[in-house]
Amino acid sequence: MKKSIIIILVLFGCAYPPQKWTKTNYALHGIMTATMAIDYLQTREIATNDRWYETNFFLGKNPSLTEVNLYFLGAWLLNTGITHFTQSQFRFVPQLGSTAMHGKAAIDNHNMGIGLKF
Repeated sequence: MKKSIIIILVLFGCAYPPQKWTKTNYALHGIMTATMAIDYLQTREIATNDRWYETNFFLGKNPSLTEVNLYFLGAWLLNTGITHFTQSQFRFVPQLGSTAMHGKAAIDNHNMGIGLKF
């Protein structure tokens, strides 16, 4: 947890004043949000089913639905904040990084048979 706080402080310490978002920034943010939503729904399924366990370090093996909800809300807000305060020509970096991380988790979950429940 201490490492996470230090990383957040360093990232925001290097922040630039907010700059206008481009159409590409909005598109990438939408893709990132959709990918996080898929991972979120699958993680909720993991939390309510003893058949699987979570591998996310921050959530632990058997998170509650409240922990899952708070984690993904916090992750989305943090990613949005980091993206907003990143210099415009580098804004794609946190967006693609988060998309890749949550996309890999969603693919891994799907390969284990975890579907989506709405």
